[in-house]
Amino acid sequence: MKLILVIVFAAIALFTVDAQSHFGDEPDVAQQQPEKGSLWSYLEARSLWNESGLRGSKCRAHISCIVLGGSCVTNPKKCSGRLVPGGCRGDTCQCCVPEPVNQCVVNDSDNSELYYKVNSAETSVIDKINEGNVNVTRALDKKVDNLEEHLHSIEDQLDYIIEHLR
Repeated sequence: MKLILVIVFAAIALFTVDAQSHFGDEPDVAQQQPEKGSLWSYLEARSLWNESGLRGSKCRAHISCIVLGGSCVTNPKKCSGRLVPGGCRGDTCQCCVPEPVNQCVVNDSDNSELYYKVNSAETSVIDKINEGNVNVTRALDKKVDNLEEHLHSIEDQLDYIIEHLR
């Protein structure tokens, strides 16, 4: 268990050092365009968004907060479900709190593509579940029909035996 914790903390530390060297002190959001589809680009976009002034330039999230899907807030009343102690930097930051999925990504054209992919995947999963339910229902109906036929056959045989015993 201790080894796992050491590995996790080492990974977070490495990730934080890499993120700090990658972003620098003041990132230029317009010049840094993340690649599509990678976890790092998502985290980079989140960090740039947090650091760009859209959320307030005085309160910024450390990578440990962003990785857990959180953001830093300045209102102490919102800190009841905090994620990481010390996950934020800045004088006005109070804590790192979970962020709903629909607020995690910067609004741009990639969002509509992301939502389309999520909705299509959800529809596909629901369709497969429904198809599986239909297949299971059909298989059960066939089994019930076979059992009914078998019971009728046994009933006929018993009637024949009873008739001949009289």
